Amino acid sequence: MKSYWSLFVLLVVFSCLGCSDSPPQQKPVSDQVDSREIVVDPEQDKKQIHDCFYSYKRAILEDKGDEAFQCLDKRTRDYFAKMLQLVKTASRDEVEQLSLMDKMQVLIMRNNVPKSELLSMTGDELLIYAINHGMVGKNGTSNLEAGTIIVEGGFGKVEMVVRGKNSGLFYHFYKEDGQWKLDLTSSFPAAQAALNTVIQQSGQSENDFILNIIRMTSRTKQNDDIWEPISE
Repeated sequence: MKSYWSLFVLLVVFSCLGCSDSPPQQKPVSDQVDSREIVVDPEQDKKQIHDCFYSYKRAILEDKGDEAFQCLDKRTRDYFAKMLQLVKTASRDEVEQLSLMDKMQVLIMRNNVPKSELLSMTGDELLIYAINHGMVGKNGTSNLEAGTIIVEGGFGKVEMVVRGKNSGLFYHFYKEDGQWKLDLTSSFPAAQAALNTVIQQSGQSENDFILNIIRMTSRTKQNDDIWEPISE
């Protein structure tokens, strides 16, 4: 499994979002979802989760932000709203205190998205923009297929198959208003732990590592002001 984990870490680095190898300290399913969402047809739910994953994958690979957005859950949407607020207002000191994943997101968005657009966007619009411009999961998702699907009430997870091999890595799904949606944020604890290992092995500081990723993946020259909040 380690070889596939290493491959997945590299994909996460270049796509910023990935999958989780296990639920990060999840609350019981009954505490997370409305009782009205409890599954009554496991096989139908598995099919819907399977279809949601492939709808998301197709939309991501084709840079169709509006379609991919329809596959994502409230946790993911709320996360991008939070990131947009940080992009707009967080000072250098505040950015320095963020988790590795959040820091990467803030700096990448400041560098890659035009300031005028950031100032006028909502969190949902930022998420759609990022998908349309290949900034959310495109490189990693292209190598993934759906494997075993497990459903527990209103929570589901899908093991990812990487180049024909079971990886032990999972995407998480939640049922919202009768529809299964993908939660990208469930990936972050595992991805961050893996990225920390990569950083330690690289011999770079966390900040230098992030800036090098931006330089390697950005279509524009690195903006020297990305540590500072954007303003009118």
